Amino acid sequence: KQWYQRRVRAVTIMPDPPFYSPQRSIVLTSVGSGPTSMATFAIYNTGEQVAGDLIIPMVAQYTNNHGSPRSVHNSVPLPLGLAVAPCPPEKSAAYKITIETNKPPVNLVELFGEVNCEGQGGQSACVGLRFYSGEVVTVLAAKNSRKLRNVDDAWRVRGCEVHI
Repeated sequence: KQWYQRRVRAVTIMPDPPFYSPQRSIVLTSVGSGPTSMATFAIYNTGEQVAGDLIIPMVAQYTNNHGSPRSVHNSVPLPLGLAVAPCPPEKSAAYKITIETNKPPVNLVELFGEVNCEGQGGQSACVGLRFYSGEVVTVLAAKNSRKLRNVDDAWRVRGCEVHI
């Protein structure tokens, strides 16, 4: 029973702006003998707008053992560093949202570690993130209470902050 012997014909990704890929589809002429194969795509950020999501949908089209065409839909998470870069935090802005949680205070440098926030003086209670479109968001964590505060000047970054 070699259930994994499927003939993959193409793998397609569908990034939403501001992300794009010069090669949205890869046609596979041969698949390795094992149960997995790899297709590599380059993803870029145009920096023209705030990323609405850090998930890219993808579809793999293949033929099963009986010769019937099939497709598998999946999604791939993008690294946060593809949407934002560390920057100095700003404590005053037009919009402030406070979130109260039932979890203990978090170390924001560890939480946003993949963005490399270490250059912000090692502050674990305050992190600044600059979207490649220019908007700056500051995340503050209260030291003694269980509150987080998001501070920014652009209301349109709210959707992405919720995902972060």
